[in-house]
Amino acid sequence: AVVGVHVKEGQEDAFLQASLANARKSKNEPLNQRFDILQSPDDPKRFALVEIYRNAAGPVDHKDTEQYKTWREAVADMMAEPRSATQWDTIFPGKVSEFQPGTLTLEKVGRAPELDVTHVYVSVTPGREKLFIEETLQNAKASVKEIEN
Repeated sequence: AVVGVHVKEGQEDAFLQASLANARKSKNEPLNQRFDILQSPDDPKRFALVEIYRNAAGPVDHKDTEQYKTWREAVADMMAEPRSATQWDTIFPGKVSEFQPGTLTLEKVGRAPELDVTHVYVSVTPGREKLFIEETLQNAKASVKEIEN
């Protein structure tokens, strides 16, 4: 899921600290593959939480953890508007074994950019989805530097 968050002015640091505490513990959940916290450079009050689980039970189990319940309560009054969540199917990496959750763990310190993350949302012409996925996978495999790639 990608959870969109818009916090009130002045709540950015508190939201980030609460979210980091949740993410650090969530990475240890058996079904969690990734938990990314992204902050917009154009509007620091906007965040995206990217949560990837091995299967559909992962998010259900996550919402039953103490760290999630603590996070949800801590950030409730920080919201400028309700959180939004959209569900996505992972196309690449294509197998659970291709995720290397311990490979890349960066935490931003201060405002120095260490990693640039761009999410591109695309609407594909109906009937062209398979071709789009094939071409996108070919591009991704040529672009990403991973073990055995």
